[in-house]
Amino acid sequence: MSVRSGGHGWCAPSLREGGLLLDLSRLDELAIDADATTATVGPAVTGGMLARALTLRGLAFPVGHCASVALGGFLLSGGLGWNPGAWGPACGSVAAVDVVLADGSTVRADGTRDADLLWAARGGGPAFPGIVTRFHLRLHPLPRAIRTSTRAYPLAAAREFATWATALAAGLPPHVEITIVLGLAPAPAAKRCAADRGRACVVSATAFADDEADVRAALAPLAHAPVAPVWTDADAATPLDALLDVVGTSYPERHRYRADTLFTDAPAGDVLAAAAAAVATAPSPRSLVLAAPPPRGVPPVDGAFPSWTRLYVAGYAVWDAARDDDANARWHADLVGRLALFARGHYVGESDLVTWPARARGSYTPTAWARLAAVRAARDPERRFFGWFDE
Repeated sequence: MSVRSGGHGWCAPSLREGGLLLDLSRLDELAIDADATTATVGPAVTGGMLARALTLRGLAFPVGHCASVALGGFLLSGGLGWNPGAWGPACGSVAAVDVVLADGSTVRADGTRDADLLWAARGGGPAFPGIVTRFHLRLHPLPRAIRTSTRAYPLAAAREFATWATALAAGLPPHVEITIVLGLAPAPAAKRCAADRGRACVVSATAFADDEADVRAALAPLAHAPVAPVWTDADAATPLDALLDVVGTSYPERHRYRADTLFTDAPAGDVLAAAAAAVATAPSPRSLVLAAPPPRGVPPVDGAFPSWTRLYVAGYAVWDAARDDDANARWHADLVGRLALFARGHYVGESDLVTWPARARGSYTPTAWARLAAVRAARDPERRFFGWFDE
């Protein structure tokens, strides 16, 4: 058996030859207890559905950056969601899970019962030895002031800017989230980036706080980059639903994708310079490379998900026509090859586990990998659920 919550996984890890696919897309229960600041959700509930319902109640959860991501696969893979410096990886806010085990029995795993399953559900990935039918979540107060500063720089400045931005991120308050995207420039800046076929180095910094003055102060250092921007949209109010809408435009639905990720402790300038050279030749204008330096003080997780202490890099080939499959696949393979020497780990939620099965082991510490294997052996001794792709 394999399990699919929403089918959003880039490499479709739930599609396995010779097995039974359990489609959970109708398990979309969503119940919120605002007084207790908890929610109960089915695996098919998307981040957008949850965020909209919580916003009405002044609450929040670190949902994925794309509204269409279903929570089942997102949480089981760890969940690199919004505001990680304050809220941590999303799986850290999972208080309990309801699980159907391989023998058909059901359990609720929490901090006192079946603790091994809860530990594995916090980042254990698609080889989790059970079917999670319900997640019990701890919620967070919704910040009253959320603002974003976005600036575009020449693609050639990627090395210098990445070096500066990653150093800056280490000193900013934990509630500031920085992302660097090498890809198509915002429309107002496109003409100024014509020499790079419309590509640019775009940085966005989002601050989450309750006071407008605190937010503006937190974003102020972004104005002092060593490179002059070609376009600026500074200090824009961005409620959580607006953030989801903006990010969604970069990852359109019903398109064709290749994706892979890595964590690295190599100098950010070297990594982004290599990525920029690849982005400049991308056959599709929608393809991009994203880099996210770890915010200061990311809360640790009592789970399989490793601590986020390194630069996170994700490369996406995005196109819309089957006739362009070969060209985009070749480009993405070249991108992955350029970045491979920097890799010191991977993120199981967005790495291509089908093409490169070793990405799974590389997503965990050796201790966590061994513990995951032990949990799987104890909970699914007859191997009724598919494991990793190289098993």
